[in-house]
Amino acid sequence: MKKIFYAITLLLGFSVLIPSQAQTIDKKPVEGYLTYSNGKFRDKNNVVIEKEQLVDMFDETLFRQYQEASNRYRSGWISTGSGIGLVAVGTGMITLASEIGSEYVVVDSIILTVGFSLGLAGSLLTCTGIPQIINGNIALKSVANDYNYQNKPVATLNFGTQQHGLGLSLTF
Repeated sequence: MKKIFYAITLLLGFSVLIPSQAQTIDKKPVEGYLTYSNGKFRDKNNVVIEKEQLVDMFDETLFRQYQEASNRYRSGWISTGSGIGLVAVGTGMITLASEIGSEYVVVDSIILTVGFSLGLAGSLLTCTGIPQIINGNIALKSVANDYNYQNKPVATLNFGTQQHGLGLSLTF
């Protein structure tokens, strides 16, 4: 029974670290636009854009939004990773306490209490980190959308020769 519990705990812990298949699908960006996927900003040719380039591309307000979203995303991963580690240590301490036996009741109860506390703290950290990751990811996509909105092409009206003769052409 213990082995099954440990196996399930490990599988659930590591499943958070493995990105799902739905996150790896990249949409093709519209020419001149930025996309945000898989934790990276990409340009129209799907080339990854580094932070130094983003400083030059974004205005002050947009760069501040980017920093806030990036910090939220990063702190979510740190919180989730720390929580998984604490759950693993707490589970190991609970296992150790059960293996010591009844000869050392005081030591057994202290290790059991500390292990349970670490496991509880780790699960709380993990549960708070996952929404931070999701919110940070949504905010980073919003930064890319705001940049695209600010740099959308302007519609122009031209008069000249067209495919079927003379006429007006409206381009976006």
